[in-house]
Amino acid sequence: MFHYQSTTLEPIGFHYRFSRGDRVEIISGKFKGHTGTVDANVFQRSADFPKDHLPCHHVLLDNHLVITINVNQVEALT
Repeated sequence: MFHYQSTTLEPIGFHYRFSRGDRVEIISGKFKGHTGTVDANVFQRSADFPKDHLPCHHVLLDNHLVITINVNQVEALT
């Protein structure tokens, strides 16, 4: 049985601020305070928004865990 979970849609021309290799810090959610490297830009469910398909990054954290995180939950690592 199919259950529609979300009405959240982004424009087709969405621009990602970060790209592969960029260093980022997680600023909110389950992984707040962790740092890592962007591996890919994706449009899918994330750790903190499991019911919504949103613009996200796959991030390889410094502890070697790979997560999917919403684009609004990361900032450039300074």
